[in-house]
Amino acid sequence: MPIDDHAIVLRNVTYRYDASPALEDVSCTIPQGAYIGVVGPNGAGKSTLIRLILGLIAPSSGSISVMGTLPQQARKAGRIGYVPQRISQSDFHFPATVEEVVLSGRTALRGLGRFFTREDRQQSIQAMQAAGILKLQHRQIGTLSGGERQRVFIARALAGNPQLLILDEPETGVDAASSREFFALLKTLHAKGITILIVSHDLSVMAKEAKTVLCLNRRLIGHCTPHELGNPDLLARLYGTDVFFLQHSH
Repeated sequence: MPIDDHAIVLRNVTYRYDASPALEDVSCTIPQGAYIGVVGPNGAGKSTLIRLILGLIAPSSGSISVMGTLPQQARKAGRIGYVPQRISQSDFHFPATVEEVVLSGRTALRGLGRFFTREDRQQSIQAMQAAGILKLQHRQIGTLSGGERQRVFIARALAGNPQLLILDEPETGVDAASSREFFALLKTLHAKGITILIVSHDLSVMAKEAKTVLCLNRRLIGHCTPHELGNPDLLARLYGTDVFFLQHSH
């Protein structure tokens, strides 16, 4: 398979904070069009993995390729969309509309201080339509519910027309109805060919939603199908203790 058919390739990636490894010798290949969940305990290196893929930090050793190029190049070219952790719970007091927030997702392509073009505005409208929030475009971001805000920042990530969408525990603090709508939206985006990488603390959600799951605890413990998440040996290696796994059906 040519390298361009891969969304993400990690080869023997280690990252250290001072002398302590946050990630150690991680290798995996994620094809384009995949829907990947990443699970693991607190301190497992999940956020470090995201920062490496985004090109915000460089590995201490090993190499990373995103869409066949360096991570920071892929990010600056708008090929990666990112929805940060706890964005739905953040307080927004600045006077910005939904449309302005989504349009800011084009900044990576235009550069700071440059005027947005007609194309930027059209892409932003398409992103709001895809996220189902076009009717909210003139609302102040601070007046929205957590679920609505979550969709705004997904639209912001989509405004750059990315091939890869990364989400860091996006379901945290969102009610059950908003969570169902959120994952329905992700399925729609995935069906359109966008590669999804989602970090979650909820094993039952990942077992239900993701197509493949990476089990991370500084090292890559497993690269498995969702139904394998119930394996007691895998869970013991992942969390270092006995874990009870209950998969919810909806």
